[in-house]
Amino acid sequence: MKKVISLILSVAMLLSIVSVVDFSAFADVKTGKCGDNVTYSLDTETGVLTISGTGKMTDYSAEDCPFNSKTYKSVIIESGVTSIGNEAFYGCTSLTSVTIPDSVTSIGSYVFYKCTRLTSVTIPDSVTSIGDYEFYNCTSLTSVTIGNSVTSIGDWAFSGCYFTSENFVNNSNVELDDSSKPTIVDTDAGGFCIKDNELVNMRPTYAIGEVTIQNSVISIGYNAFEYCTSLTSVTIPDSVTSIGNSTFYNCTSLKSIEVSENNKNYVSVDGILFNKDKSELITYPAGKTDSEYVIPNSVTSIDSSAFENCTSLTSVTIPDSVTSIGGSAFFNCTSLASVTIGNSVTSIDSSEFKNCTSLTSVTIPNSVTSIGDSAFYNCTSLTSVTIPNTVTSIGDSAFYNCTSLTGVTIPNSVTSIDSSAFEYCTSLSSVTIPNSVTSIASYAFYKTAYYNDESNWDNGVLYISDCLIDTNYNFDSITDYIIKDGTRIIANCAFEDCTSLTSVTIPNSVTSIGSNAFYNCTSLTSVTIPNSVTSIGSNAFYNTAYFKDKLNWENGVLYLSNYLIKATPTNNDYTIKKGTILISDSAFRGCTSLTSIIISDGVTSIGEYAFSGCTSLTSVTIPDSVTSIGDCAFDECKNLTDIYYSGTKKEWKAMKAMKAMSYSNYILSCAVIHCSDGFLCNNKTVIVDKVKYILKDENNACVDGYVGNSTSVSIPDKITVYGFDTPVTDIKAWTLDNLTDVYFTGTKAQWIELTGGNCYFNYIVHCSDGAIFRDITVTIDNVEYELRDDNTAVIIGYVGKLTAIDIPETISYKNEKLKTVSVDFGVFNNCSSLTDVYYTGTKEQWNKINFNENNEYLTSSVIHCSDGVIFNNKSVIVDDVKYIILDENNAYVDCYTGNSSSIKISDKITLYDIEIPVTSIGEEAFYGCKSSTTITIPKSITYISDDAFENCGFINVKYEGTTKEFLKIRNIENNKALIIGRHYDVFNFNSFDVPCKQSEHLDVSNYLYSFIPDLISKRSKEYNEDVLIKNGDIYVDGVNVGKLDIYYSYFSNCYCDDPYGESCYESDYERLHSASIYIQEKYTDDDGAISYRDICHYEFKINFSNDSDYNESDKQYVNDFVKKLTLAKPQYYEMDYEEYTNELFNGNDIFNYIDKCASKYYNSLIDDPTIKVTVGSGAGCIEGGINPGYCEGGANLAVFKNNVFYGEYYLKNEYDENGCKIWSEGFIPVLIIPDSIADDEIESYILQKVKKDYEGRQNFKFNAISKGAVENGLPVEDGYTLKTNYADVDSIIIARRSNTQKPSTPAENPTAPTTPTQPTQPSQPSTTPNIPTPTQPTAPVQPTPAPTQPTAPAQAVKKPKSTSIKKAKGSKKAVALEWKKVSGVKGYQVQVATDKKFKKNKKTVTIKKQKTTKTTVKKLKAKKKYYVRVRTYKIVNGKKVYSSWSKVKSVKTK
Repeated sequence: MKKVISLILSVAMLLSIVSVVDFSAFADVKTGKCGDNVTYSLDTETGVLTISGTGKMTDYSAEDCPFNSKTYKSVIIESGVTSIGNEAFYGCTSLTSVTIPDSVTSIGSYVFYKCTRLTSVTIPDSVTSIGDYEFYNCTSLTSVTIGNSVTSIGDWAFSGCYFTSENFVNNSNVELDDSSKPTIVDTDAGGFCIKDNELVNMRPTYAIGEVTIQNSVISIGYNAFEYCTSLTSVTIPDSVTSIGNSTFYNCTSLKSIEVSENNKNYVSVDGILFNKDKSELITYPAGKTDSEYVIPNSVTSIDSSAFENCTSLTSVTIPDSVTSIGGSAFFNCTSLASVTIGNSVTSIDSSEFKNCTSLTSVTIPNSVTSIGDSAFYNCTSLTSVTIPNTVTSIGDSAFYNCTSLTGVTIPNSVTSIDSSAFEYCTSLSSVTIPNSVTSIASYAFYKTAYYNDESNWDNGVLYISDCLIDTNYNFDSITDYIIKDGTRIIANCAFEDCTSLTSVTIPNSVTSIGSNAFYNCTSLTSVTIPNSVTSIGSNAFYNTAYFKDKLNWENGVLYLSNYLIKATPTNNDYTIKKGTILISDSAFRGCTSLTSIIISDGVTSIGEYAFSGCTSLTSVTIPDSVTSIGDCAFDECKNLTDIYYSGTKKEWKAMKAMKAMSYSNYILSCAVIHCSDGFLCNNKTVIVDKVKYILKDENNACVDGYVGNSTSVSIPDKITVYGFDTPVTDIKAWTLDNLTDVYFTGTKAQWIELTGGNCYFNYIVHCSDGAIFRDITVTIDNVEYELRDDNTAVIIGYVGKLTAIDIPETISYKNEKLKTVSVDFGVFNNCSSLTDVYYTGTKEQWNKINFNENNEYLTSSVIHCSDGVIFNNKSVIVDDVKYIILDENNAYVDCYTGNSSSIKISDKITLYDIEIPVTSIGEEAFYGCKSSTTITIPKSITYISDDAFENCGFINVKYEGTTKEFLKIRNIENNKALIIGRHYDVFNFNSFDVPCKQSEHLDVSNYLYSFIPDLISKRSKEYNEDVLIKNGDIYVDGVNVGKLDIYYSYFSNCYCDDPYGESCYESDYERLHSASIYIQEKYTDDDGAISYRDICHYEFKINFSNDSDYNESDKQYVNDFVKKLTLAKPQYYEMDYEEYTNELFNGNDIFNYIDKCASKYYNSLIDDPTIKVTVGSGAGCIEGGINPGYCEGGANLAVFKNNVFYGEYYLKNEYDENGCKIWSEGFIPVLIIPDSIADDEIESYILQKVKKDYEGRQNFKFNAISKGAVENGLPVEDGYTLKTNYADVDSIIIARRSNTQKPSTPAENPTAPTTPTQPTQPSQPSTTPNIPTPTQPTAPVQPTPAPTQPTAPAQAVKKPKSTSIKKAKGSKKAVALEWKKVSGVKGYQVQVATDKKFKKNKKTVTIKKQKTTKTTVKKLKAKKKYYVRVRTYKIVNGKKVYSSWSKVKSVKTK
């Protein structure tokens, strides 16, 4: 019947619309009527809508307005029109401007509602009224002037609009209420409406394409970018700290949200907005075109509307890490076909998947307990859904219009099914309702396939399982009805509008009668409710004949059987009659005059909203028979103060409504519950003797403040309230801060316990056993103290500027003595002038004071105590030497601040009339001290730190005591540079004359190795010094200080702008040679290997016998000569095997030897007898076992004429246009095979000989040999490959029958042309002879290896093991590094730079010895931060192979 009535009403409404709407408007949208005498026309090309005529426009609703299309851009209302009708342009989002004539006097409600692109409007002075929601959410509107003729402005008229104060002018006398006002912003420049650094709105007309938010914005407000449909990307600056909900609502073109990498709160990944730790997914841009998305495992929550309108998404995977998904999260994702919900999600929120029309199936995980309202609303493709047995409720319209859903199994866990839950699921033909369900709301299964199947109806009544769901037109004539036995639930509205029904029999099986179950059954006079019913919904019997019969009401209360149905009592105090067992939902709702209610014994349940809105109700008597109180039963009973319960406190707490004490029943928690064994109250406030207490029950009272005017108060340990002596169990100490003194009857321990022991207050507590000071601040003698409860005082500040301060041991306040025990955080943080502190106590007492952080100026001052002075590392500089004073008996040298070549360390420092001995030299005190510096050390020094003289040159040490006293200095054995420095004259050399010409510099090393030790021994005897060299070790004063090492390098400092093919000249020959003496001590490194480190060193000058023969004409000659040279690097260099091994194993300089071999090769290619070349150290010579070689830049040549150096020649590198393809050149020994060795014995002979010669001399062993070898990509004639125990280390050897050494040949580039013809020699001055063009020897034909001896295959190259930095220290314009030694590598490479990417001010240093694990990089910038890193390298086939870099460290130079 009710469905028929609904249909009739719908038809009536349609007919009423027909009477006012001109249907020609719908037939032709270009023209039509919009009022009795008003018409409209639309220019479809320009989008201009013109309204003309006289009189009023029609009032519309948004649904029936003929011109609420979103295509109109401009509206012109012509003169004559007097009013604009309601909702005329509702939601016209393309509308940008409106012209309103002076004839208009009123503008209706909702006229320009959400016209988000409307930028300007002029309200003429003729207008007298502006309707409700007139310009609501017109977010692009920039200015409005309200004329003085306006007499009324409706609610919310300008809400959601944003203006600067000068652009919103209200000239009327009408004051806008809060709802009508727009938001007045600080600026709206560029469409950014900003208020107090919050972006409250972005005008959609400006939000086109890419938008960058300015860096001053701190927060982005709610819906700030709402309806910015042309927005494609947004960049959020680092200044933003908060982003409101739905910020990007309906931004359907938005593809990317970018966030500054410096933002501390948010981050963007692939254009998707997250919080900083990516635990919260905030917004997935609706305009992204990706079809699939897997949410990262870091995400634990998905914000509301996060994926709303993402119409391209077809699949989303939600990981198990996600525990919550906000409402509307996937709203209108119309392409979403599948979604995987993680096992941690606890609820499907409202509208979560609403309008996901492509979603076909969904499995809800066992973690979910509720399905929210409209969760799957209009998911028209959804065919199946699995609801787990953890779900307890299915919300309103949860599966509304899921037209493809064919079946659903509701698990036993579900207790409630809300209205329209499965309405219009037109394919749903199978439904089972479990016994767990206790309530079913109206229309829950309306228009489902099951509902529409007439065979499921029994005489007009629809049952599902044991639930009576609904009645239809077939029931209209039924007057008496007996509900089936076994029925448990009568659903909401089940018999609504059954006007013929006169009696109904309800069986004992029914437990629940739903809201409006018999609503408007106007003939129903007889109904009996069995005692099995435990709940009756609101208005269940409203407007029935029984309800309307006044004889059934007793004093304004309607009872039905033993149930109280409805009440409007005539008395303010009412007692429910005996025998009643249930008070139905909303029974007393809205009884505002009711002041007290007595519920009789026997009542078991109080329904939902039973007393809601009883605003005058102050007391309720509830019997212990009540076991359930429904949600919101006492909602809005704001004056309810006392509940009298006949049961115990335990029974009250066990009651169903009390177990959770949910928000819906919070009123009960605010009242005092008077039980048979005491009372309960949740923070009930009482005032006793002007002290405010909060009561929990008769055993707990909490002091919560003082309401009197005194400065002192007494607090007892218990108070009398509601007839009980209630102990004071808690004191909120801070609530008494308006007092100066509190008198407590208990002890200090009791007070501390009651206040939690950690409360801070600004008053004195006088207890029975003494006083408690807590956070009391006083100033005594310009020092601020905070007094503490343990009779201690903390210094928290001072008055005035300090250079000196007096601090007493104790202070007195209010007859109490307090001991100074600490200084608070940062009190003396800015006292840079403070130098002296005068303390009345002893040094021991001072040291017991606790000094918090940031009091360095105090703790580093000199402390004058009663029994002496505490110097606190006081620093003093005397003659550029900085001393640190430890105490009256000890000072040490901290560093040297000058640059003199003569330094004297004082034996004592005088300060405050105290002479303090200097007893030690500290760490790095003289770090990096340059050579030849004279340092005088006094006898008072008894200790010297290990690295006090680290990285120094050769220093001249003057000690003021005897040798015996010197050697007794503690740790002197680790300062051998000082032991050596005492014999400075023996080791000091300025220069050496060598009996060599410049071109013979390769012989200098051997000369120096023999000459210098003899010279040191000679000087030792000459100066009568105790210096002895024995077996390479140096003994000074009987102490073995290390071994002597002499280092000589050549051409190491020559630099050239063009190092490829052009000569580089440096006439100052001295710069090209470096000779140094090193004294090195033996030590065991971290890996247990024996190594050597430098103690001291210095450089000296080399003088050659022909240094003075340099002349300019020869310089020009050489310059012209090298320009014509076409020397190419060879494939390899040959050298005699026996010579090489002799040099290698007898400790000679192997680098020098192979330079001589290479020099011999290049000189053989030059025909000019006056020209000689040698290979310089720039070649990057390295050891490689049996095959040494050149790496990095390869060989470079020093060029001499008549034995005088005139420049360098750089051979070409790598594969270039000149045909050279050699990156590095190796050296291959040539072994002469005796005639007695047969051909088939050659390989065995070579292997055995090499094994024997190298045994015990290398880290690797030779395992096998094969005929054939490859060097630089080409076969080696007569070459053999020796295999070692390292997979990536092979060696090559050449074996021949005679000692005729064949010249090594330059490599050929098959793609390069032959050596080009040299250009004609230009005419030279008479002083320059003609220089013949040297020619390269033709490469010999390489024999093809025998088929049985293939070329040695290339080995797989493995990276060496990396290292790590152990120490990095900055010194004056230098950085000293030490790293961990790595076995099996050749050397190390060090890089320093001023940026982490190693691009700025980069320097690279190569360390060529595996045992060397420290170096100092010099000539850096002073006081600059540098980044450093180290890596290892090894040599494979003549090339360097590097490890990965170590972890980068930073260090600052001095």
